Amino acid sequence: MLCEAHKSRLSFHYAIDPERSEIQDLEKSGQLKTVTSLEIEQLSGWRVEGSGIYIGYPGNGAFVIRPDNPLPDGPKYIHPREEPNHLFIPPGLDLAKSQDLWITEGELKALAGSLLGLPIAALGGVWSWRTSGEEASLLANGEKLKDDEALLPELAQVNWDGKKVTLLYDSDI
Repeated sequence: MLCEAHKSRLSFHYAIDPERSEIQDLEKSGQLKTVTSLEIEQLSGWRVEGSGIYIGYPGNGAFVIRPDNPLPDGPKYIHPREEPNHLFIPPGLDLAKSQDLWITEGELKALAGSLLGLPIAALGGVWSWRTSGEEASLLANGEKLKDDEALLPELAQVNWDGKKVTLLYDSDI
């Protein structure tokens, strides 16, 4: 369950109404919840001070955590160490059928957009569309892969022909 402070954060910082049935369903399923610093360390391997918001990725078992006190030189959102990037697809979005697709940075932004009816998915960051699998070592060695060879598996499975894609960057582009 989400604590009251996290419900307030969702509402005031992300325009996500915690009373919406979609959000309550995510809470009931354990996909959106408050986690303690000990749980954060056990789940992700990262040691942080204080609690955080756990955001589960429907359908693939991945997750990120938004710590209340992000690491000074680390990411604002954390996932398990050595875990590859994934695409966050809010409940109800069918990538294969959607002719319009918005892609943003950040799971909570995508969740907020989906509540407004946008066909939106999220990456963890602007460069998180590329795989960190076996192909990533080739990229590290300077070999050039075609974009479709470097796509995350969730993106590589999409037929992009005829889709209108809108990229919605953070303000720090």
